[in-house]
Amino acid sequence: MSDSPENSPLDAYRKWLDALAMRDPPLYEMLKARMQQRTGELRAPSNMLESEECLNLESPDEGRVEQMALETIVREGRPALLVQREAIMFAGAEADSSAKPITDRLREAVDVIQPLLPLVGRIDSANYPGNVPYLGTGWLVDKNIVVTNRHVAELMARADGHQFDFKLGRFGEQMQVSIDYRREYDVQAAAVAKVKRVIWIEPDAKKADIAFIEVETADDNRQRGHFKLAQEDAADATPVAVIGYPARAPHSNIPDQTWMESIFGKTYDVKRVAPGLMGAASRGWATHDCTTLGGNSGSVVVNMKTGKAVALHFAGLYMVENYAVPASVIRSYLERRPWNGAPTPPPPPASPSQSEAAPLNGPTRPQEHTRTLSFNIPVRIDVTIGGIELRDTSVQLAVATPASSPMDAPSAADALGRTLEGEDAVLSVRPGALVASGLLTSTVGLVVAVHPSALERVRSKLPAEFRGFSVMLQPASIQDQLGMGTWDGTQREGVSSIAYNDADRTSKAYSFDWLSTEAVGVTAHVGPERSWTVLKSFIEGAKERLVSSMYEFHAGHIATELSSRLDHHVALKLVLARQSRNPSRGDIPVGDFDREAEFRLWRDKYPKSFENVYVATGSGGLVANSYHIKVTVRDDEDVWLSSGNWKRSSQPNIPAANLNDPRKTTSAGNREWHVTLRSNTLAERFRSHIVEDFRYCHDILGGTQEAIDDDILIDVPTIRFEAVELESAAERVFEPLFIPPRKMRVKPLLTPDKLGKVYTDAVLTLIESAQDQLLFQNQYISFAGVKKGNLKILVDALCKKSRVIRDCRIILRSGGDGLLDDMRALQLNGLDVNRCVKRLANTHTKGIVVDGKQVLIGSHNWSSDGVTLNRDASLIFDDAEIARYFLHVFEVDWERSSALNLDAVQPEAAPRLAVGKEPPDGFERMTLAEYRDR
Repeated sequence: MSDSPENSPLDAYRKWLDALAMRDPPLYEMLKARMQQRTGELRAPSNMLESEECLNLESPDEGRVEQMALETIVREGRPALLVQREAIMFAGAEADSSAKPITDRLREAVDVIQPLLPLVGRIDSANYPGNVPYLGTGWLVDKNIVVTNRHVAELMARADGHQFDFKLGRFGEQMQVSIDYRREYDVQAAAVAKVKRVIWIEPDAKKADIAFIEVETADDNRQRGHFKLAQEDAADATPVAVIGYPARAPHSNIPDQTWMESIFGKTYDVKRVAPGLMGAASRGWATHDCTTLGGNSGSVVVNMKTGKAVALHFAGLYMVENYAVPASVIRSYLERRPWNGAPTPPPPPASPSQSEAAPLNGPTRPQEHTRTLSFNIPVRIDVTIGGIELRDTSVQLAVATPASSPMDAPSAADALGRTLEGEDAVLSVRPGALVASGLLTSTVGLVVAVHPSALERVRSKLPAEFRGFSVMLQPASIQDQLGMGTWDGTQREGVSSIAYNDADRTSKAYSFDWLSTEAVGVTAHVGPERSWTVLKSFIEGAKERLVSSMYEFHAGHIATELSSRLDHHVALKLVLARQSRNPSRGDIPVGDFDREAEFRLWRDKYPKSFENVYVATGSGGLVANSYHIKVTVRDDEDVWLSSGNWKRSSQPNIPAANLNDPRKTTSAGNREWHVTLRSNTLAERFRSHIVEDFRYCHDILGGTQEAIDDDILIDVPTIRFEAVELESAAERVFEPLFIPPRKMRVKPLLTPDKLGKVYTDAVLTLIESAQDQLLFQNQYISFAGVKKGNLKILVDALCKKSRVIRDCRIILRSGGDGLLDDMRALQLNGLDVNRCVKRLANTHTKGIVVDGKQVLIGSHNWSSDGVTLNRDASLIFDDAEIARYFLHVFEVDWERSSALNLDAVQPEAAPRLAVGKEPPDGFERMTLAEYRDR
């Protein structure tokens, strides 16, 4: 009984039960009687008609009846008992009569098993990206050495030459990993040992799923000793127990959630002892039938009679068998010590493909080896790198430059970065153009980004020149402070895979094909002037249901309108990003509404009409970082799609008297591009994706009304807002463009479908089709440090096209402390930034117009996650009438946009990640999302 999904054939159940006759006769006799009883129950006419298991089976054959009966009894007889105060809790185990034989064996072995409980711990991470609280289980196998699984260790460390470095956690800090030997049910006491280093991770996936880590003494100062390994591998039917930390498994891993809850009583993530029997070797591995879940990865399998460790649990196939690395293989590693250069043991036959890192699902693949800064170093370190000797780096950063052949800028930045590894305030070193009079020059230098609080300290230690390049110092952007870039110009590792379920979205209802044969009605409109007037009319027109997906829903006037629809019996389904929650600090701003209270009221008042969920993010979530989409489907025939959130800045409620005054409308909110469509086909496609987002987040990923992650908070100097340049008002108000239903070519786009290839391939084709004009308007192009991926493909195409066509213009949102880094990166990539780019403070648009014939409208920001792993939606119209409408809007915005002024941000005006409970004097605290919208 295990945790990984598998379609188990009837023969596997029969084989399991037959083998039990020799392995565990008492349990076999009991389950055989239960089998006969259950078969009779399922054959009963009333059950044939009413049993939930027989539902939709008009006349189940004998094989199906037998399989259903076997499925029932195979689940029985293997409890997972809680541990409390270093003792096994047997209370309640008597209720499961089928578990009595194996539970009695465990009772008899209490004196053997309980002294071993303090040798097993939960491997925790304090700052794992995505708020994963723990990675798996480990146990002491030698003095201060813990053994765990390869796929668990790979979550915390990566190979760098002959050693293993901790990966970067949240905010770019080095990951903080420990092991807690307690973590018991209803016990606050802890016994935490810091993980000093990862000694060895087996690099070959075909070899054992094993790794070794070195730990300090636990903070309870107890001398624990370690497990003794069995001299011989355990034989079939040997009574054993698995000690570990099972985590709740999603429906995709354990289809029968009711059974799982009956075994674990909705209590997970704490230490348990699961008794069972060893099985025959399978697929080259030891097997056992103890009950495990994700989180048991790295658990010890211990002989109940001898107390010796017989195996290291690593995976399982649901309802079939669990797999473990046998003691003989573990011993061979300890004897050969491959971390000292000795050869590793020969590979066993291919292992099962499903592993159980908790609470992540599926095996973790080896990551690419990239160089990263290490900020935790000794006070004194003597290093020689390429002829450069660096001494006592915590005190002095003087750099000697030896004679060498000329180096290009990226190589010089790499070398300079290596000399600065000991200074943890240095967050990136990149090549970049020098700035003169606010514009980029053609001269390339080396840009050293330093935490704003340490600029003066580091300035005195930097050379003015390195390897023939001028060295420039600047405050590190929030992006660098979050760890999104590194000193060698590559991106630090972030979320590279997610739980998004592409496989469930393959029918025509989820298609991204061009629509060309159906008549489509369109209302193209822009904000701030007509954002809310059109959206309000759209919501008011709902007769049966609204299905909406939204990044930020804050505005009180929109909530009021939706409440009115609920009063009129219109069903409302909301799929929201965590950014739609109430603010994590301070009061709710005037004009916003209390989401927690209002949604609770709606659920109570309209239990059959209203439902909502917050989307899980991170490697175990639906998307990487942001559920950034802005789409609503009305009554299965109309779609509203936008760049604008449901907040006051994007949907301003402008007084009627001001609606036709561009001076009043311009200052009311953001420039947004919106569209509504009447199209049954497009409505079905977007609705299908949103409803599936809801189902998957709510039923599979355990989504709740309250999201898990906390907001990222930053402190911004008030002087920065005082210095904001006021933008010019638009010269005119744009009325909506109403197009009655007619045939047109339109293509829907979403990410993260197929990891962004749908969006990337379509937009790449759009850019490359430009013959004369390419107009681009977006919040930002976050390109600093990007060396590969979909964003690199798109930016390369944009830069290449800018050099060969007559008119390439780009409008970006003004402000943003990362703008200078991004512009430098774009210029190095071939874009004439000074000629092509202007800034507009209030633009929130994400659009592209090509040759006045095609236009892209949507929510996709140009960042690595924005075009790949975040949830965003856009449309491409191959329609000159719609394209020309937005071209005219762009031209008005271009005229009022500001020329670039890239003078470096002054230290006193540089934002920084929030520290402490309150911002320092002269700073304002806000969420990162709020800052990006300022």
